[in-house]
Amino acid sequence: MHDQIFVEKGDIDIAFIGSSPLYWGIDTPYVQNKMTELLGRPAVVRSLCWHYSGFDALYFIARDLLRHRKVRMIVFCDMLYPDASNGAHRSTSKWFLWPEDAPEISGLSMKAKATFYAGAMVGIPRNLLDMIRNNLPPIASEEILVKSGYPKLQSPATRLGSLAVTWSSGHTMTNFTPMGAARPTDACIYTNATRANFQFSSHPVPPTQATFCRKMASLAQENHVKLVYLHFTRTFERTSSVIETSAFWPEVFGGNATMIGIPGAKLFAGVSQEVLTNQLYNDPVHLNRNGQKFFTPLITPALMQIYENQIKP
Repeated sequence: MHDQIFVEKGDIDIAFIGSSPLYWGIDTPYVQNKMTELLGRPAVVRSLCWHYSGFDALYFIARDLLRHRKVRMIVFCDMLYPDASNGAHRSTSKWFLWPEDAPEISGLSMKAKATFYAGAMVGIPRNLLDMIRNNLPPIASEEILVKSGYPKLQSPATRLGSLAVTWSSGHTMTNFTPMGAARPTDACIYTNATRANFQFSSHPVPPTQATFCRKMASLAQENHVKLVYLHFTRTFERTSSVIETSAFWPEVFGGNATMIGIPGAKLFAGVSQEVLTNQLYNDPVHLNRNGQKFFTPLITPALMQIYENQIKP
């Protein structure tokens, strides 16, 4: 992620920025190849992702990216899972600096501010070391160890930032291509005409998360970036005829967000429960490599449609 923001140069057509469902769920090289075909020039598509939820992470990482590179479209995912609280992201020490970033949290409650201050304190030794010496070059590796006891995975650096997980439900998976009935035309872009295909949670967005959603919306508007919420259908939505989201994201983001997804009943049509849980997903929320290759071709044409209709230069 550091190199994608601070070392690489040039504009980005689509940046997938978000937590692990996006990290594990999108085959970024596939999207880049399809965008290249669409645009008639080399497209640039990147994934800048992390583990654990929180829209504060989305804001700070997107802010740094947009300070260094022009981005035409940012695709994000739902980050209101149970680990998203009314405080700072658990990795905030890696991107929140004190006192430089203090103005970013001026409107938060004292309790929420304290979690950001705590993160900054944890990050001080690391930041002091950065001031003393230059960053060490990355260790070149084709593989990374994500979880002890599990197989090493292909480095995201070789996949434009996406992570292809090679296990399923806690065991090593086998390569598998499901013969489902879903088609790219099953993807649904939210409009007034398609509203009935979406269902929104009645639970309010936590204040800290809502604040950073609004800040992200302003940041995108200032930098002329189109925001797209991409819904990752979970296994327990298998029979659902609607796209079940945690919030009405266009409202949360002040009207600058388009929503897209595939209802579970359509996405998983013709796919058995056994295949779903043991071949395509690692857990109810996260796709593995098989699932990534299953889902990405289904959703990419709609993403390209949004890009072409709204922001193609």
